[in-house]
Amino acid sequence: MEYVFNAASAVTSAASASGSGFEENIKISNSRDTDFGTFSYGFNLENAATEGAHMQLVAGDTTIQIGADSFANLSTTVVPNTGEGYQTVAGGIGDLHYEIAFDMGAGDTNAGVARKNSVGLGIAQKVAGGTVALRYAPNSAQGNSNTAGGSAQSGTSSMMAQYKGSLGVEGLTVMLGYAKDEAYNANKADGKAKTFGAAYTMGALTVGAQRKVYEDVNTVAAQSEYKANEFGIGYVVNDNLTLSINHIVSDGDSGGTALANKEKITGVGIGYNLGGIALELTYADVSDVAGVAGSDGEAFQLKTVQAF
Repeated sequence: MEYVFNAASAVTSAASASGSGFEENIKISNSRDTDFGTFSYGFNLENAATEGAHMQLVAGDTTIQIGADSFANLSTTVVPNTGEGYQTVAGGIGDLHYEIAFDMGAGDTNAGVARKNSVGLGIAQKVAGGTVALRYAPNSAQGNSNTAGGSAQSGTSSMMAQYKGSLGVEGLTVMLGYAKDEAYNANKADGKAKTFGAAYTMGALTVGAQRKVYEDVNTVAAQSEYKANEFGIGYVVNDNLTLSINHIVSDGDSGGTALANKEKITGVGIGYNLGGIALELTYADVSDVAGVAGSDGEAFQLKTVQAF
């Protein structure tokens, strides 16, 4: 169970607010050994809503899965960070460009279902110190909440490919990814997402960087491009205390018009293990939100995580 308190302030009073709440996450799963491998199925109950429903077969180094929001996706980073991601911590400060850049179009579908949340077929193979994952969703509008087997949703297809692993180098983590969302009519251009990043751990210290580029589904003239460069340093002080500092620079264009300024986020995070419960504190300072000069803000999040 998680408790979260979030506060955000900005030069625009409408974007200044605070709030708190609880999130309950119950995982339910079952598995059976078969002649072909281990077959499993499961889902999460997140605040009483079904998430991550899936069934999969694991045979040696190969995993085959049919599911939604339960497979490798591009809405992640290898950059070290303590606490919640900054797209969430600072998400209440206006129309944060990085929030879309981080998600890389996972929510860009013509029927409101995120790419990673649509029901699809995924295949993962362990290779070269990591895993290559491929996923295809034939209908991006068919998600967890739709009627089982229903065909009324009018989404289009999407695909994703990702490698994440060490390449056989101790301490190294590399991530490479690409995704494509099919346009829903002839007047639109396909959405595309690509990312690459690396992190290296030397004892208690981890440094990392990642690049994300995403173009949404839209006409060529009005297509938005979201680009972000992330940098981070993490340090494990002891078994209980971890620290991190991050810097993120986002630019690109919105609706075909280039951003006038680069959006910048600088943040620090502290994580502490209290024994049975984890405490996370995150602070973010944001300048030129969505490329608008003088549109600045800051955010703070307190989060506790307890597993039963």
